[in-house]
Amino acid sequence: MAFRPQDVPADIIPPILEQLTDRRDLHRCTLVSRTFCDAATPLLYRTLDSRIRVAVRTRDLISRLPMGADAFVG
Repeated sequence: MAFRPQDVPADIIPPILEQLTDRRDLHRCTLVSRTFCDAATPLLYRTLDSRIRVAVRTRDLISRLPMGADAFVG
């Protein structure tokens, strides 16, 4: 008998997924089924970490300035 995600009762999925600590695992859960996606999405976005994107975006924006990034290097 194969595992079928749609057969898991929807009310027990969130407590199980709350045990996951890696955001990549939560993201993978969103791909399992619609029920898992509905349960995992709020957990996936309960905290946002934009430090990496901000650093990359800031460096990219500074490099596009007419004076270049050299003006900001001390």
